[in-house]
Amino acid sequence: MGTFRYSALTAAGARVSGEIDAASEGAAAAELQRSGLFPLHTVPATTGWLAAQVQMLRRRRGPGVALSVTTHELAALLGAGLPLDRALEIVASIAGDKRLAAAFAAVRERVRGGSGLAAALALHPDLFPPLYISLVSAGEAAGALDVALARLAEYLDRAQAVREQIRSALVYPIILLATAGLTLTFVLTRVLPEFAPLLATAGKTLPLSTRIVMGAADLATNWGWLAVMLGLGGWLALRRALAEPGFRRRWDARLLRLPVAGPLIAEAEAGRFARTLGTLLKAGMNLPAALTLARETVGNRAMAVAVADATRDIRAGDSLGALLERSGLFPALAAQLVRVGEATGRLDEMLLHQAGLFERSVARQVERWLAALVPGLTIVLGLVVAAIVGSVLAAILEINNLAG
Repeated sequence: MGTFRYSALTAAGARVSGEIDAASEGAAAAELQRSGLFPLHTVPATTGWLAAQVQMLRRRRGPGVALSVTTHELAALLGAGLPLDRALEIVASIAGDKRLAAAFAAVRERVRGGSGLAAALALHPDLFPPLYISLVSAGEAAGALDVALARLAEYLDRAQAVREQIRSALVYPIILLATAGLTLTFVLTRVLPEFAPLLATAGKTLPLSTRIVMGAADLATNWGWLAVMLGLGGWLALRRALAEPGFRRRWDARLLRLPVAGPLIAEAEAGRFARTLGTLLKAGMNLPAALTLARETVGNRAMAVAVADATRDIRAGDSLGALLERSGLFPALAAQLVRVGEATGRLDEMLLHQAGLFERSVARQVERWLAALVPGLTIVLGLVVAAIVGSVLAAILEINNLAG
């Protein structure tokens, strides 16, 4: 037996947390389900901060594309009329991810023992996120599991496509930045020190630019390790500080106020939130519970807190569009489209339409900024190298003049 920290949802969509004694994480999740809760996360209470961060990162990554493909296959098999246990057996045998295959095999055994599909999936929180399980549960309740799985697979496809599009656009700038960093490091630590004995003879008569460049080379050669350690320590300290909810919310709120990146972050988060919420509503989930789950997909903590406040106020009868506009964190277009959806009774469709608009807008902006960033980085690197070479040549000419 061990103690596990958990975070779960009630039937009304409220989020609760605490500790529970169980033999394993799966047993803890099962016990929470039996008590009427919907488990979101279960982590051993003795887990250290660093280990917990690694575990949560692994869960956020999940099986990726394999889960989307497997969900498509399961939806197609159920749509063709196969029984659930037979469909699960087939997807377990053809799943491209070994962990996913083992999980579906275990889920099949529980389903054959009388468990519901959503309840069986909830015992594998590292592979099936809360949103996945919620949509499956909604499909089971409506008697349209194949339709819910098809809608879920479409959602996973779209989310994966957006991530891959951004990653592909970032590949070349990252390679360019890495090349620039390695080039400057090599010049400062290997090339310039070779000129140090020659330039030392000139002393203070060297040009100021040369003294600055040689000082930078001396720092990089003798104290570069300290800079790396300080950078790594600062990054770890920032990560630990961001784990504190209050600091993270203030940090994310400042990010939204940045001149260029702020609106881009807001649109990206609003698009992800709208697609998740629209998918959940289309599956038949009530708005407060859907908002609670959709909030989990919002990476910006300031916006997530605004969604939590909206969830509370909606239960009191307020309008979602008015609440989003009042927060001042979501794009104005997001609040306007939500108002239109509420007025026409088609909030789910309007949210999905809004998600498409923001996803396309973010993709265009990222491509435009990266198109300007790549030549800009190339020019800056060229200027820096030219300045270093020019400083060394100016020093050599100065030494020759002194000798003459």
